[in-house]
Amino acid sequence: MQNIIEEAIKLSNSWKNAGKIGKSGHLYMRHEVYKIEYKEGEMRVHDEFPVIKKKEWRDDDIAKLVSSLKDKPLFRNLIKLIADRYDLDVFRSEFLLSQLLQKVVTESLDREINLEKIKEYVGLFIKDLEGKPIEWKIKVWLVGILMDVEEIEIEKGVIIRRPNPSDFEWERPYPVLTRGPPAYPTAILEIKKQLEIHSYVYPEIEKMILTLQLYRVGSVKNILIEWEPKSILQSKGARGSSRKRWSSIYKYTLDENDKEKLPKFVSKIKDRLPTETETGRLITSCTIGAAISQYIDALTSLESISHKINYTITGLKHLFFKKGENERDSHRFAQRIAKILGLSDEELSRIYHFIEKSYNLKPQFIYDFSTKIELSEENKDILDSLIEYLRRAILVFLQMNKDQEYLLTLADKAASDMQAEQMLHDLTNERVETLGG
Repeated sequence: MQNIIEEAIKLSNSWKNAGKIGKSGHLYMRHEVYKIEYKEGEMRVHDEFPVIKKKEWRDDDIAKLVSSLKDKPLFRNLIKLIADRYDLDVFRSEFLLSQLLQKVVTESLDREINLEKIKEYVGLFIKDLEGKPIEWKIKVWLVGILMDVEEIEIEKGVIIRRPNPSDFEWERPYPVLTRGPPAYPTAILEIKKQLEIHSYVYPEIEKMILTLQLYRVGSVKNILIEWEPKSILQSKGARGSSRKRWSSIYKYTLDENDKEKLPKFVSKIKDRLPTETETGRLITSCTIGAAISQYIDALTSLESISHKINYTITGLKHLFFKKGENERDSHRFAQRIAKILGLSDEELSRIYHFIEKSYNLKPQFIYDFSTKIELSEENKDILDSLIEYLRRAILVFLQMNKDQEYLLTLADKAASDMQAEQMLHDLTNERVETLGG
């Protein structure tokens, strides 16, 4: 394979010197970003869109050069070898080898390709043929998180960082129908790993976003994903974006203190989440998954505050009621929440009263759709408190590793039995290692 690459480079130099490969001019629009600033919880991009003319090597000339190699015995023998070794038909083998040579020729016209680079081409091509994991660089555009630090390493090969101008700059054939994305990210989750990816699905992305949503109360969403493989045959730069509109009512900031806290939280929580193995999507058929789903709806839905309060109460119900129990029992509901969240006496009294009040408000919020509920300060305070209790409760149940009924029964006993209360306290201290940032 090295020999056919060297032959292709030699031939491209010969054709270039003889003028058999020419250039033609093309117009491009370039997106140039000269400043990025955070302002009032949003990221502002200062940019311009100049139109430029570029001369590029003609694709049909490069295709002719590669085609001229196909009659050489070296090429014919190699496609047969590839077909036999990787169980491909000869036509497929020829197509894949032609892709490799086209990439080599295109690059060799503008820069010298040394032996080390040739060996890299061979290695990448063989990895592609064998279907082995390859190096991917994935950039996930996030909203809902602001960065007070340049970057935080979450785990090996994964960082969350501030956006920089190069993340948004591009060059496209002119005219360009759309100039830019509907929104810019306030943080970027960047992944650099050896991975085996099919159809641009990597379950760890979904799991990481769920984890970031639970680290603090934050309407964290991905608005775009960029995929860049270090590969000969995999398509480069595929982009997938989330077109669904979302609410950004909650945001949080990562700073120096999170450099230690966030990686620890991710290591303890991410792999406990109930998610599908193939996609990383949340499994909502289990109790904890159903509660997380309600939490996310409260964070990101565009619905009214009253509906968001309903989502949080429903999420708490999934965790704090046993199957078949009377879900109108607000006394038991508030008591269990207070006990399992391990609140102080002062906090217990406040949360007890607050949960009862919030739960008793539920029928008004849910059923009276004809009445417009104003975004009063009291209603927002109710939502803020409820959603934080739901977040903490989800994290407690994720880490307890105990049957839900056992925990709820123990919480009921703890209301009147000091021994049961101590058991619940000891269990929580032993199992619950993090409640996020």
